[in-house]
Amino acid sequence: MKTSDPFKALTLAVAPDDNALLIGGDVWPQAVDRRNPKLAAWPDAARRYRTVAVRLPKAKDEMQMALHAAASVLSPDGALYLFGGNDEGIGSAAKPLYGLFADVETAAIKHHARVYRASRLKPDVAVRGAVTDWRRSFAFECGGETFAHVTYPGVFAKERLDAGTALLLAHLPALSGRVLDFGAGSGPIAQVIRARQPDAEIVMADIDAIALTAAAENVPGARTVQVRGIADLEGETFDAIVSNPPVHTGVAQDFTMLRDLVDARRTMLRRGGQMVLVVQSKVPLQDIAADARKVVSEDGYAVWTLA
Repeated sequence: MKTSDPFKALTLAVAPDDNALLIGGDVWPQAVDRRNPKLAAWPDAARRYRTVAVRLPKAKDEMQMALHAAASVLSPDGALYLFGGNDEGIGSAAKPLYGLFADVETAAIKHHARVYRASRLKPDVAVRGAVTDWRRSFAFECGGETFAHVTYPGVFAKERLDAGTALLLAHLPALSGRVLDFGAGSGPIAQVIRARQPDAEIVMADIDAIALTAAAENVPGARTVQVRGIADLEGETFDAIVSNPPVHTGVAQDFTMLRDLVDARRTMLRRGGQMVLVVQSKVPLQDIAADARKVVSEDGYAVWTLA
């Protein structure tokens, strides 16, 4: 999708590695992607654009958040474009646009994809243009203690503690020293570790900058690092590494990140250190790490320790 009009364009690419840029002539857009460490996670509130493009997010609540973020930097005479593939659900994605804009139309249908064009923001719409406008909270129980937890749209497990993380926390050993929570999300694992061991030096790493915004609130004083993978932390060492690692790319199983994480313990774990993982029970972890020791298997998940 291109434009030759002489104005700046902003692209909100909310899907990892998908720039989907609007480029025409000498026009260079600003790209925003919460899951790309090289880009801004949120548009600059001080700027306005006549064209804003939004790549269809996977989750409905994240789409609402992205559309409001885009609308907040759209100039009054500008247009917002929402685009995605038919297999991603773009065909039914126009409804939120009608709630925000007076004019909504299909701008293009091609290559099993669709582009919507929306303009003239409704005067009675209260645009939620700051990240903090989307702050949510819930509570979870662990070890007889209740934890108040902050989260945001698009963060894994949304407004609950997922079953895998809950199982890991129920069988989490005592950890101290320098601890890495890899794939931390909003930080529930690190939050429990901090409560049990206030002196632990906690590092939370994740690809999603918005998730890390929540994690920083949930575990004040801990370090947050946006990473694409464990290799981005090369050279750092830890007394413990805990993780509920992703094992899917989209809907397909992908053990690449799990393998990289398991391999990294050789150089990243200090002497006497341990790695604690939770994965689905069907994941063949012992094929990846023969020395992995199963702690528990329950409700479709298993907790493992590795040295």
